[in-house]
Amino acid sequence: AWASRCREFFHQEMNTTLYSRYIVEAALQIPFSHDYVWAQDINLNGSLKSN
Repeated sequence: AWASRCREFFHQEMNTTLYSRYIVEAALQIPFSHDYVWAQDINLNGSLKSN
């Protein structure tokens, strides 16, 4: 059960489509269209969000 949930999570949240979209949005400083799990503490300009 745990392994299937992990597999589903990684397929939904860490895939080439999302990586590509993130790179374009970050490079062009376009507001993120997805709540990227790897960028939740990053502002659009690349700085870290304050806690």
